[in-house]
Amino acid sequence: EARFAAAITGDTEDLEAFARGYDIHTLTTCRMFQYPLPPILTKALHTAPECEDWRQGWVPSWSGDGDRRRHLNKTLRYALQNGWDHKAVLEAKDADLFGLPKDDLVRYAKMYLKAKPAFVQARARIRDECARAKVARTMRGFPRRLFGDYKTRAKDGWAHMVSGSVSDAVAEILVDWTREYPEAHVVLNSHDGVTMAFPERLDPQSTLTASRSLVERTWTVFGQPIFVPATWEWVTSDGRHHPWSG
Repeated sequence: EARFAAAITGDTEDLEAFARGYDIHTLTTCRMFQYPLPPILTKALHTAPECEDWRQGWVPSWSGDGDRRRHLNKTLRYALQNGWDHKAVLEAKDADLFGLPKDDLVRYAKMYLKAKPAFVQARARIRDECARAKVARTMRGFPRRLFGDYKTRAKDGWAHMVSGSVSDAVAEILVDWTREYPEAHVVLNSHDGVTMAFPERLDPQSTLTASRSLVERTWTVFGQPIFVPATWEWVTSDGRHHPWSG
């Protein structure tokens, strides 16, 4: 959803980060707290020698991929993506894990939104368009009639454009996947994740390789191309889980 939201709003900073494989949560954290950017922008920044000065000198004691500030930023991103304003952070399912007073959480949420002005402005415009039209459409044109007051229509319209477009993508993937493997079947469709079952006679490695080419692709979301990768795992009939990176 974050990738589709970036495409819908034309958020150039996020689009570049996704396209180049940058550590988007660290980059946004730097903008949020006004830290300098590290010399390397991918996740290698957490361990690369070239970033040692940045980790220990340019920012206050960066502790790597699990840094508390990065984790907070990641939580803020997903809490505020569809939330109406900064107060949406108080509804985040793991916000309480930070042990911060509500006033501090709200302050950090304001800082996050201030660090992403282009996204906030574009989302406000799109919400307004949905609320006024009383209808929203996904990237494939599937409509949702919008009811209620202005704020409800605006929130529901934006959510439909993002989540509905993700559903469009998953539906098309499933059609292509089952055409390629008619002997396979869907076990679970969980919005942006899918569990598929394949006959044991198929070689897992070749099946996964072929599946990856079907699933990981570039989508044109309201005129903006965005590549969407995936994480993978295969489970054998004896219940063993095997992470797969290709």
